[in-house]
Amino acid sequence: MLSMHRAYHRLLFDNPALPSQQETPGNIVIEIFREGIMLNRKNICTRLLQAPGSATHPAEETHLHELIKLLFQHD
Repeated sequence: MLSMHRAYHRLLFDNPALPSQQETPGNIVIEIFREGIMLNRKNICTRLLQAPGSATHPAEETHLHELIKLLFQHD
């Protein structure tokens, strides 16, 4: 069984249409700017936490959940 980290990387490489871990937050920032909302950590995190609900594909939802995990990861 692949570790979750390796499985996630396989998911990304098998699905090149998914945005990278940098592109997704970047797209969220662009959306916030376009809507004229104050750009801050709370608004970015709120958007990211809401994003899995609008995912159109299971791989996209997994991608978003992995980004959310990174937010709360303690090293």
